[in-house]
Amino acid sequence: MYQFGGQCFKTKTQANTARASAESGKVLEHAGQAHLVTVTAVDETAVTYTLQPLSGGVPTIIQAPQQPLDCQLLTAEDGALIGSSIAAGWLVIYGILSLLNARVENDA
Repeated sequence: MYQFGGQCFKTKTQANTARASAESGKVLEHAGQAHLVTVTAVDETAVTYTLQPLSGGVPTIIQAPQQPLDCQLLTAEDGALIGSSIAAGWLVIYGILSLLNARVENDA
């Protein structure tokens, strides 16, 4: 599983497609001119962008290497582990406080 933003994808190509679609349609400055960004190809190792000058002229094609991150979003299993750890911690604290209260009552 691979991640882009707050979502996980099964393949690198799907993650790179999500990244590329976030860039497509933007206008950016390149070589002193404004260019419209379009995506022309996506695979698991790279995204190919075409930068079309808004004032007309020859487009620039850029192939940008991409390495999507492994998915590191929390799953239900992670939430259950964290929740049970917190509950266990509270139970330990309750047990210690109960023992301290019992000791104080016996000293009186």
